[in-house]
Order: sequence, then C-alpha cells, then structure tokens
Amino acid sequence: MGNKETYIFTSAFLLLAANLLIGNNFTSLWSGAEAFLAWRAAQGQAGAHLAEQVLALTQTGAGLDLIAWRMPGAILALLSGVAYYIFSRRLVGQKVVLYTLALCASSLLLPNLAKLGTADIWGMLLPWLAYAALIRYLKQPEWSWQLGFYIVFALAIGAAPLSSLVFIGGAAAWLYFLHPDGQRLWRLNPWAAGLAIAGIAHLAQWLAWDSYAFYFSGSWGRYLLFNFLGVLPFLGFVASGVWEHFQRLRGKEEFAVLYAGGLLFALLGQSLALQPILAMIAARQMQNYFDERFPYRGMVKGGGVLHLVAAACGLILILIGGFFLYGGAGFRAGLAASGLYWALSFVAVIGLVGLNRVYVLLGTFFSGILLTTFFWLQFSPLMEGERKWVQDITEGAAGYDAVWVGQEGGFPATAVYALQQNSKTAVAETPERAQEVLEAGPDNTLLLLPLEWMGQADTSGLELSAGLLNPFHPAIWVRVPLE
Repeated sequence: MGNKETYIFTSAFLLLAANLLIGNNFTSLWSGAEAFLAWRAAQGQAGAHLAEQVLALTQTGAGLDLIAWRMPGAILALLSGVAYYIFSRRLVGQKVVLYTLALCASSLLLPNLAKLGTADIWGMLLPWLAYAALIRYLKQPEWSWQLGFYIVFALAIGAAPLSSLVFIGGAAAWLYFLHPDGQRLWRLNPWAAGLAIAGIAHLAQWLAWDSYAFYFSGSWGRYLLFNFLGVLPFLGFVASGVWEHFQRLRGKEEFAVLYAGGLLFALLGQSLALQPILAMIAARQMQNYFDERFPYRGMVKGGGVLHLVAAACGLILILIGGFFLYGGAGFRAGLAASGLYWALSFVAVIGLVGLNRVYVLLGTFFSGILLTTFFWLQFSPLMEGERKWVQDITEGAAGYDAVWVGQEGGFPATAVYALQQNSKTAVAETPERAQEVLEAGPDNTLLLLPLEWMGQADTSGLELSAGLLNPFHPAIWVRVPLE
C-alpha cells in the first residue's frame, strides 16, 4: 500500500471520527425512537433492549446530556471497525478490509445512524460482526473464534433479536449446505446457540422483541430506500458486485457463497447489517477493478455516471429547497454540501475512466464522508433554529400544574424537554384526547399541539403561540390560564 493510499485511509478515518461527534451537543432530540428512549430513560423506565439499557446509563444527572446520550453509538461504530479488522484481515487481506471500512465511513446511512441515541446502529453493526465472526470460524475453527462468535452473537440478539436470528441462522444454514467447509459449523451450532441465548434472555426479561427503539423497522419500502441511498457514493461497485457474486454462485465460488448468503438473509431478516455487507461486496470490486481481467468495468463506470447525473439533479433540488426554506444561508449550505459531493463524485468517475486508483479512492470515500460533515456543520444549525423553538418554550413549563404534548406521528421530542421542567408532563396520542384536556383539564395547563389538531376548537380566552414541532411541521402552544 503506497503513501498516497495510506494518507487517504488515515484522513477518511479521522474525518469519520469527527463526523461521529460533530453537532451532538447542540442538535436537539429527534422525534420518534430517540425521543421515546430518552423519555423512558428520564423516568427510569428503560426497557430490555441492549441499546436502551446502555443509553439509560449515560443519564445520571437531572437534565438530558446529549453528548453522553449519543456517545455510545459513536464508540460502537469505532470499536466495530477495529473488531471487523481483527476478524477479517487474515481472510480477505488488509487492503480489502480497509476498503470495506472506508466505504462504511462513506455510507450516507451508517455514520448518521451512529449519531442517534437509538438501537439502529446496534442492530446494524453487531449482527454484521457476528457474521464476520461466523466466517472467521468457518475458515479457522478454533475455540477462540468460537468464543468470539458466541459473544458477538449474544450481543446481536440483545440488540435486534428477531432480525439477528433470521440473518445469522439463515446465513449459517446457507454456508452449511453450500460452502465446502460448511460441516465445520455443526460444531459451532449457531442455530441451537441462538435459540438458547434468546430463550434464556427472554425468560430473564433481558430481551425486547418489539421495535420501538428503532427508526428502521417494519416498512420494507423505507428499509430498501434508505439502504439504497446509503450506498450512493459507491453505487457502481455495489451493482457490479451483486451481479458478479450471483453469477459466480452457479460455480459455488467461495466468496460468492459467503457474501451472497449474507446478502440474502440480511434482506430476508430486514437486518440493518445489509449496509456494511454491501460495503464488503463493493470493497472486493474496488480491489479487482484495476486488474485487467476484471470483466465488469463497464457496469462500474455506468453506475458511476448514472450516479453523477442523479447527484446533479439532486444538487439543483437541494439548492432550490435550501433557498426556499432558509434564504441565502440555505443556498450556501446546500452548495457547500451537495456541490462538494458532486465534484468528488466527478473525480471518482474520472478515476474509473482513466484507471487512476488514487482518484477513485479519493472521490468515492470523501464524497460521502464530506457530505455528512457539511450536513452537520451547515444544514443542521439552520434546521436547529426552528427545532430549538420547542426547547425555548418549554423552559417556562415548570410553573404549570400540567403539561400536555400532542403526538402526531413519532413520539414528540418536545415531551422530553417539557419533562425536564415539569414532572407532570403527559402525551396526548389523539386529537380527541387533546380536546378533552382543553375542555375538562385543570386550569393553569400548558399544551403543545400540532396545528391541524385545533380544527374548529374554541380558543377564545386562551393564549396561543405558534412555531414548529419539527421541520415543516407547524405546531401551536395553547395555554389554559388561571381563572
């Protein structure tokens, strides 16, 4: 590995570490899973999800410490990179492992999930590491790798039980029947181990089967769309890799069997581990692209050009949307983020056409990494100007006898901030419940409701204050004053 490549990898991983920390302290809670977990943690009601238990440990003070709340995801992402390097370096080579990790850093999904205080990043990385440990044991059936697999698999089940059991159990069965050394898995027996771990944890009430701790669960459309968007910076390599592996599956070529099984059962289990598995597939394509015998250069270049055209269209839309929402500041933020993304994607295409490895690595890795960086540095502060309204207005909640927050869609982050000021905060899950509070609730009550909930309600004599519950979601404070 040359000096230029070493510099590129070092810069990419340093930028990833910075991305995982940028803005975590001033970015408000996101409504939905993150807000719901923070709500439960603040009331000492953390559930059995592994991620939820760890997140609850970070909240020891009276207020919500956002840096500590989001730190476990960042630490997990960095440690997972180290663990994957240990599991896979001897099997696929150091360069392919580094390509895989750099592509994960370039993903538009993985680093951003690592910045959230939810179970998503846990459900992505721990099953992926369990699969890497499974492959390592398959190739080197020693007790140390067997123990390592059991530990990581147990953590994966704690993070995402159902998807992990389907993913790892199905992939192990695939390898057992199709891989030449598949019989070695009988001694490992991941099927019995998985059921035993899940059964014991369930009986001990250490396991949560529902999906409230995740943003990505249940919806196939959302799952496939965001995984597709996540691999956009290296879409050409993913397309050629998936095609090649399934073509070579007919001859039971080893890596085709290994990666196709992981890809298939990650999809069937709707596991978020699909994202790093696609990075694994793309990394081998990136390594082989510069071999003159590589047969899929046209597909890689075609994917790169199509991505470049799509990125140009996206750039125009982002500039228009940024200006419409935030004026000149939004236009400049959009130009800084998406303009740099397009320029680096263009560098990658030049490298693909000219067979310049440095250009390909530079453009592919840094397009996604810097887009994430500039989003959190440029766009997030603009959005925060609107989202922080709920924090500012809840500062006066302590003087009320009751505080109610309307829930439209995901669990409202506003409820968490109100709870920090007033322990008598509750959530109204329907407009009818909010109307009951308006009509029969106690005096000196404070309500935050989505604007559309007001309908034809009589608001005479009430104090109203409008703002945004979330970006693009108008809301209104309704104060029921003392008689």
